[in-house]
Amino acid sequence: MKLETLTEKEMLEISAGGMEKCLAGIALGAGAGFISGSGKTWTLGPYGVIYGGGAGALVGGVLGGTKSC
Repeated sequence: MKLETLTEKEMLEISAGGMEKCLAGIALGAGAGFISGSGKTWTLGPYGVIYGGGAGALVGGVLGGTKSC
């Protein structure tokens, strides 16, 4: 398949498929990071869970996006 022969619609479909893969990787990483981060900080109370889960989700989302994109 040559890129020169692809129509604009076909190129947009290819791009959209890649974007879905990236978003799925980010969401999966963020979810796993939230669970991991909040699980490690639950002994610190509610604020520990919020901050630990948020930090875990951020790191997990970045790592998940990096791997899938």
